[in-house]
Amino acid sequence: MTSPVSPEQQALLDVIAEAKKSLQALQDKLDAIDHQVNNLAQQRQQFQLLENISKALGELEELGGGNLFWGMLADKMARSRQLQQVEEAIGGFRQQLAEIEKLKEPLYHEFRQQEGIIGDLYEDLAELKEKEESAKHDYPITRKARQLPYRPMVMPWSRHGEDDSRFRKTLGLVFLLVLCFNTLITFWKLPAPDENEVVEIPENLVRLVKKETPQPLPPENRPEEKPRETESKASGSGPKAPGTAEARKKAEGSGVLAFKESFSDLLGGDSGAKLGSAARISTQGGKASGNSNRNLVIAQAGSGSSGINTSGLSRQVGDGSGSGSGGGGRLGGVGFSRVTSNIGSGGGGGGGGDGRPLSDGPGPSRTDEEIQIVFDRYKATLYRIYNRELRKNPLLKGKMMLRLSIKPDGSVSLCKLESTDMDAPELVKEVLSRVERFNFGAKAGVPTTTILYPIDFLPAT
Repeated sequence: MTSPVSPEQQALLDVIAEAKKSLQALQDKLDAIDHQVNNLAQQRQQFQLLENISKALGELEELGGGNLFWGMLADKMARSRQLQQVEEAIGGFRQQLAEIEKLKEPLYHEFRQQEGIIGDLYEDLAELKEKEESAKHDYPITRKARQLPYRPMVMPWSRHGEDDSRFRKTLGLVFLLVLCFNTLITFWKLPAPDENEVVEIPENLVRLVKKETPQPLPPENRPEEKPRETESKASGSGPKAPGTAEARKKAEGSGVLAFKESFSDLLGGDSGAKLGSAARISTQGGKASGNSNRNLVIAQAGSGSSGINTSGLSRQVGDGSGSGSGGGGRLGGVGFSRVTSNIGSGGGGGGGGDGRPLSDGPGPSRTDEEIQIVFDRYKATLYRIYNRELRKNPLLKGKMMLRLSIKPDGSVSLCKLESTDMDAPELVKEVLSRVERFNFGAKAGVPTTTILYPIDFLPAT
């Protein structure tokens, strides 16, 4: 069952029907012209061949070989007339085709324009149908129109009597209040403050009292020194005076001698064989053991000019016994289970194996100090890459272990990821790409160096 058509829709449908009739008439005219062009297709091919032959005969005449085609049957005048007639026939055929195309062009343009008009009419019809469909669901409201009351058109910048009078009243009132206040101030006199009045300090007020520095004692009158020989004899024969022992004890508790216990482990350790070319570095560390006590550094000031008593200062950091692989020894109380170096050997082994020296040995080599300096130089670049990835994942942190091969000219020939605990492939890719462009500087006589280098990425706190 079709819905009834409104008068507006019927009018549009009638216009569309008329436009379709005009479009069909134009289509018939174009079909007739196309049929006429198709009928001339065979003649077009004939005249095309005739034109090619005419051009070839003209070129043959220019070369003086016309007799090869014409023979002795005709003279030159007859030949030229024949060629001229052929060219006139070709020109007439071309003119006929041009006239047909000239008739077709405006018809084709009008046909396209008529198609656009029909498309617009269909769009108007669809819009009209949509409006009529939405109007069915509208709730009709019928009421009488009432005339709005007249209001004077007063602009904000125009002067009005009521506004001006209100402004003048407000201004006069404010001026009167200010005048009264100024008049009262002239009669209001404050009493002079009493200089002898005692000000009570509240209980919650605390005053910092600076301790006065004690005055230095006057220098004692020392007796004149005797010759050294007499003094040595006297000291060797007689007992030591009690004042000298007391002064020695006081000196041991002050100054640098107060820290002698802190350096006792360093002085007793055999570290001479582990420096220079004999140093070994490994990524394997010993198990931390032993106990370490954290002592408070307490400076107790003595009375008088005795100075600061620091005889109780000490630092105890375990026994310090380490393996030949460069791992840490006993670090008691410290929360590390392993101690690893920043730069490992190329093989990654530990436990007393051959490692690279920390400083120049007998032969030329690329030391760890030089490699560390280069990494420190590019540290900001690596952390810039890490901070860019940190914006995507704020919880990203971890460690990368890189394997590097450094050529004698300082360029990096190999850079790959050995291990990592970070789930960030883009960060790994950018870090490897950046480290491959590092330049460690050329060094004569140095072999290609392969190392393992760890990089820790931690967000700033």
